Amino acid sequence: TRKESSAASDVYKRQMPQRIPELIRVLGVLAAILTALGIVATVAGGSSQASRQGAPATPTTTPAAEQTTVRETARPGFAPEPTKLEIPTHDGSGQVTHPSVVHIPRGWNGYEYWMAMTPYPFGKDSEEDPNIVASHDGDHWEVPRGVSNPLDDEPGGRGAYNSDTNLVLVDGTMYMTWRKVTENRKVEFYMRTSTDGANWTEPVLIATPTRNSLSQSLVRIGEVWRMYAVQTSTGENELVYWETTDLVPTPESWGATNPCGINSLGPDFEPWHIDIQHVNGSWYGLLTVSRWNQNGVDSRVHLMRSADGMNWSAVSEPIFPVAGGWYDSHYKSGFVVHPDGNKTRMDIYAAVVDSKTKARYVGRTEATLHVNSASGNSG
Repeated sequence: TRKESSAASDVYKRQMPQRIPELIRVLGVLAAILTALGIVATVAGGSSQASRQGAPATPTTTPAAEQTTVRETARPGFAPEPTKLEIPTHDGSGQVTHPSVVHIPRGWNGYEYWMAMTPYPFGKDSEEDPNIVASHDGDHWEVPRGVSNPLDDEPGGRGAYNSDTNLVLVDGTMYMTWRKVTENRKVEFYMRTSTDGANWTEPVLIATPTRNSLSQSLVRIGEVWRMYAVQTSTGENELVYWETTDLVPTPESWGATNPCGINSLGPDFEPWHIDIQHVNGSWYGLLTVSRWNQNGVDSRVHLMRSADGMNWSAVSEPIFPVAGGWYDSHYKSGFVVHPDGNKTRMDIYAAVVDSKTKARYVGRTEATLHVNSASGNSG
């Protein structure tokens, strides 16, 4: 009846103030559950103590004031499974790895996207030579007119071989670098440049590190080149960098080796490859880790951030699924960042591997990052 309905309504209104604290407690429990599930991912500067025999000591970590909190709105894995791309290679295999991508919104010499990469068909290093391709939309790739791939050719096997391409555009000039391992197993880094994408200068030797160094990543800071790399070690592999003021560096022009601080993802994994960029005052990176002392085995890619380019914090979970319908491992991946107010879209060119066949391909996916501006990384 109406009277009974009115009486029930009065009781409900009287009880509501008493229920508010209970509702707040329930909401708090739900928030804790979501955090535990990884829907809110924290990039922490602290290291996990290595527990197994032979693991390294805890590395330098990022001070609390420099920690970055990154929240991903889509799902705990940050980005969905990549969509496989068809990318032409000089050997005709279409198997691609080591992608490094530059995006120019208004275009550069006819294209909005440029990529340096190497084929690596079924792990065959005789074809692991630097290639250049370009695209209008980042999905459909072709060899630009006038480009003759590969831009360097080594025999592989017991001879010299190439790897690890990196591409940077500075003041209208494209700089491509790559890593070469000589017949004597010495590491050298080379550079070629172009102002039109078709005609490239002759290869120039720019660095000869004394320790085995992988996956160079060049960043232009004012009038200085900073070159990051991963150096292998009897302990945990290290992230380091060098600097030079020479626009086209020489091996003698680099300063001292500077180790970076980064939280450990051990004891099972250690750094293997990187891609690092400095965009609108913010530092971004993708860190590829692999099984301890197994050189690229069971690799996975993690987002990392920094307030100063020296102390880095890597997210504990991979940024895209470790396995998908066409792959079961990650490799060195590239990215483009698109700052947009209080968030950043990270356009990821995901290098992946089918470990059964050793086939290697690149896919594309995207992560949306919401960044805590109090960290200093407002991108």
